[in-house]
Amino acid sequence: EMIVFHALTEENIRAIAGMMLGQVAGRLKERAINMAWDEAVEEKLAREGYDAKYGARPLRRLIQRTVEDTLSEELLAGRIALGDMVQLVVEEDKIAVVKPQTPPEEAGALPEAEVPAPKPKKPRTRKPKAEQPPEAVSDAPPEKKPRTRKKKTEE
Repeated sequence: EMIVFHALTEENIRAIAGMMLGQVAGRLKERAINMAWDEAVEEKLAREGYDAKYGARPLRRLIQRTVEDTLSEELLAGRIALGDMVQLVVEEDKIAVVKPQTPPEEAGALPEAEVPAPKPKKPRTRKPKAEQPPEAVSDAPPEKKPRTRKKKTEE
């Protein structure tokens, strides 16, 4: 059986870039941070992340290097906090992370994330010990089994 793979088009690569950015946005949303981007970002990633020999594989590394690493640095530096809105833009032929000055709804970006309420913890209860029949209960210490050691054999 022969399987034929067709080369990815620029449109395919752009769609893959959008899906990968969506995955990053989903991970940020878990931390109550919203991320938006425009088509210029997808186009730049598609253009730089495609290789005729390797297909879209370099795209994952490009997104890690240009988007995820930059977001991590911004988070660690405290320039992005929980509840913030960030936007990816192309500035001077590089992808930059900016915090929009206008509210996200006015900018046409994603709405702010709702911080999920913590799940209530269930109280831990111990199961009562099973009752032992009266004949099994004894004040005598349990019998100890004698220990046996294996003898080393010399060869």
